[in-house]
Amino acid sequence: MNKRELKNQLKDLPRYQFVLLAGGSLVMRGLRDEASDIDICVSEGLARELKVYDQKPDEHGIYKLPDGMDVMVGMHRVNCELVDGYLCERLEDILDFKQRRNLPKDRRDIEVIEEYFTQQGRS
Repeated sequence: MNKRELKNQLKDLPRYQFVLLAGGSLVMRGLRDEASDIDICVSEGLARELKVYDQKPDEHGIYKLPDGMDVMVGMHRVNCELVDGYLCERLEDILDFKQRRNLPKDRRDIEVIEEYFTQQGRS
């Protein structure tokens, strides 16, 4: 889904009770055109509201909701920054995770983030 579709999917969630993770965070920044799914980290309150605990978490503690969202609980576990009005996972953390995981599907994101940091004068 593109940025417009992503925002539409998130429009009913309370803005500062979730952090957009990974691909969605890259889409929000314009570093990727589309995300295949929505990964978010939510507050305890929002987890209860979304009935996250009605689902069984996977081996990584991720809850897969019927609407297709993958949810992690505990916003305190994620470093974030405000991007276009949404809390988004920090690029440094996304890059670190993708480099450690090093899956073929992550390589393009790694290149794009590194190029972005080069252009911004960061490393």
